[in-house]
Amino acid sequence: MILSPKIALPISDGMCYLPVESIIRVQAEGTYARVIVESNTPSMTVCKVLKDFEKVLLQHQFLRVHRTHLVNLRHIRSFHRSDGGYLVMSNGDEVPVSRRGKDWVQQHLMELAYRV
Repeated sequence: MILSPKIALPISDGMCYLPVESIIRVQAEGTYARVIVESNTPSMTVCKVLKDFEKVLLQHQFLRVHRTHLVNLRHIRSFHRSDGGYLVMSNGDEVPVSRRGKDWVQQHLMELAYRV
């Protein structure tokens, strides 16, 4: 039996363990980060900065697409170059892509698509 990797998130009264693949995206909110997950699970705000998540999640097919957004590549549904560039995620969220990184993100997504 192969177990999916999990991430431990500090919450107010302990720890919450989530499968990495259930995380759609992580959004920076000052010195906190909001973790948005799939299904009916509410998002969680944790006392960690986005860089902490980036260190752990980059090895699990996550990509930093903006200074405030880290996304799970498995949950990207579409990429739009209009309006400065944004991604549509599996839950319908629209995530901005940095202007300087727009071409890099598009190239990265194209490379992944050809590997399927």
